[in-house]
Amino acid sequence: MSLQKKIIINARGSEKRAAILEEDLVVELLIDQPSNEAKAGDIFLGKVEKVIPGIQAAFIELGHEKNGYLGREDTLLATQQHPNEKLKGVTISQAITQGQSLLVQVAKEATGSKGPKLSEVIELSGKYIVYLPQGKYVAVSKRMKDEETREKWRSFGEQLCSNDEGLILRTACEEAAEDEIKKEFTYLRTSWNEIVQQAKGKKGPLKIHEEMSLFKQLLRSIPEDDISEIIIDDENERDRLIRFLHDSELPSKIKMHYEKEDIFSTYRIEQEIDKALKKIVWLKSGGFITFEKTEACTVIDVNTGKFTGKGNFQDTVLKTNIEAAKEIARQIRLRNSSGIILIDFINMKNMESQQQVRDVMVEQLKNDRTKTQVFHFTSVGILELTRKKIRQSLLETLTATCPTCAGIGRTETVPSAFYQMERELLQYRYQDDEALWLTVSSEMLHLMKYDFRVLYEELQKKLPFELFVTIREQSDQKTYEIKQLGTGKEIQTRIDKNHAL
Repeated sequence: MSLQKKIIINARGSEKRAAILEEDLVVELLIDQPSNEAKAGDIFLGKVEKVIPGIQAAFIELGHEKNGYLGREDTLLATQQHPNEKLKGVTISQAITQGQSLLVQVAKEATGSKGPKLSEVIELSGKYIVYLPQGKYVAVSKRMKDEETREKWRSFGEQLCSNDEGLILRTACEEAAEDEIKKEFTYLRTSWNEIVQQAKGKKGPLKIHEEMSLFKQLLRSIPEDDISEIIIDDENERDRLIRFLHDSELPSKIKMHYEKEDIFSTYRIEQEIDKALKKIVWLKSGGFITFEKTEACTVIDVNTGKFTGKGNFQDTVLKTNIEAAKEIARQIRLRNSSGIILIDFINMKNMESQQQVRDVMVEQLKNDRTKTQVFHFTSVGILELTRKKIRQSLLETLTATCPTCAGIGRTETVPSAFYQMERELLQYRYQDDEALWLTVSSEMLHLMKYDFRVLYEELQKKLPFELFVTIREQSDQKTYEIKQLGTGKEIQTRIDKNHAL
């Protein structure tokens, strides 16, 4: 049985935020910032800019800064093959051609330098079903465990579909009347026909359909019975949600937050956001977990830290690893980590302990709304996971790559910067100018005056011009900058003028 969820909605500002709490712990954050970027679920009439046979993919112009990526496996021609023949003999050049306009949907949002991942297989989501206008198959939610029930709904879905249509029946179908599902199917089919009509006769790039708001998507995606209450801080948004949810029991679960204090502060969610942006997470026992995001994967390391236990060391290790597994599962959802995830637990001597830890991980991730697969421990004791990427991680949404360290988390040492500065200044030694203006950070100036005084004096002797050195006033973390070459009078005038400002 799924854990009861409390939904906290922060709708007062331009940035819209929602948090999901399970047993009063924040397990998921959704943030929607106003932007022109393509969002997951948006449908575009895209223009094929380039087809690249070498990687069996094409780049699709969407009218945004970054082009979308469409792989061969996500084209209609490939997906409509018989399952046993899928991709056999189908090339990207056969599926689409350069300059062609085609309807595509954003499957994964842009991240870093990569544009959004696209699919020609359109999905329109409802409360009970996901409508696939060109899907050609019917599937039933894996959460329906009873095979007889699954077969009943599969047969029902097949009766609804015609021609190329397909659909996925959600778990919510079990509590719904067939007429309600038929009504939703008709509504989504009509929506698709309207999308096709909007695109008819037009040339891309053009946005045709925008996915519903963050809050509507969230409340539509969670079974009603799993939601205990919804707390929101904006009356207008509350009224919109009540109208949207009029055919459900959810309006009765909506409560207003009238306090002056920000709703995320009241429920200590801001505090959880701050923690989720940090590399280290402390455990109650005194152990800690470190999260390291690389281009290829997310690496998580578990340490005993201050926790030494009172008995057998292996018992301490197992206890720490189980505690860590519970917190890691929560942090993966909270941070929206995706792709390949590698967890280096504290070394366990026997396979029974490893299995216990894996079982805890699987159990804790059962409530994850994003598809996650837990594999087994490798021969070197690493637990492997994969998690589907749909939206940006919390880190990607709220932070930017440091311009100084380029995202590696380390900056050049001041001595290294001095040697670089020395090389750069020596390149000017054949200039005819009589002076050079150099700005340095306070750390660099201290190094030049004391630790590297002799080296700096030797550098001055090698230079045929006078050095004017001033402290950098900018806060861009540069350790030095060559500002100007010229006569001593020109530079002094410039320095005086700059200081006067």
